[in-house]
Amino acid sequence: MLELIESVSPVVAMMAITLTVVAIVVAKIFFATKHEVKQVRLEQQQITSELNTAFDVIKKLEQSTKSARVAHDALQLQLQECVDMLASNSEQIQSIQAHTQEIDQRDPQIKLYAKASTLLAEGANIDDIMAACDLDRAEVELLKNLHTNN
Repeated sequence: MLELIESVSPVVAMMAITLTVVAIVVAKIFFATKHEVKQVRLEQQQITSELNTAFDVIKKLEQSTKSARVAHDALQLQLQECVDMLASNSEQIQSIQAHTQEIDQRDPQIKLYAKASTLLAEGANIDDIMAACDLDRAEVELLKNLHTNN
């Protein structure tokens, strides 16, 4: 090859050498670029895999949030029903208390029986209860038997 280069003019030889160097540089760039492309593709696949995993996690979180929201709404409805029932029960209790007071005011004898029951619970004897409540012995003994059975 040297003989061939010596026989041609130095300009042509220089051009041949330059083209050879350029070809070597282009080949190096091509192979280097090919390697870099492979590296970039590997990185792209890794990033894509990580993104898919992140999207799966986000999807599961959205499903969990939706389920929690449905459960929350159901519990809120149950709570409202309980509040409504309590309000209704409170009204009924007030009505019963008012009715009980009305009955107590109409029949003073009931107060005496209530007082006699209280005295029995405290351990008072029959004579003391008869005197305090203005009740007959038979009535006090009946209350005592009822109190003892309960």
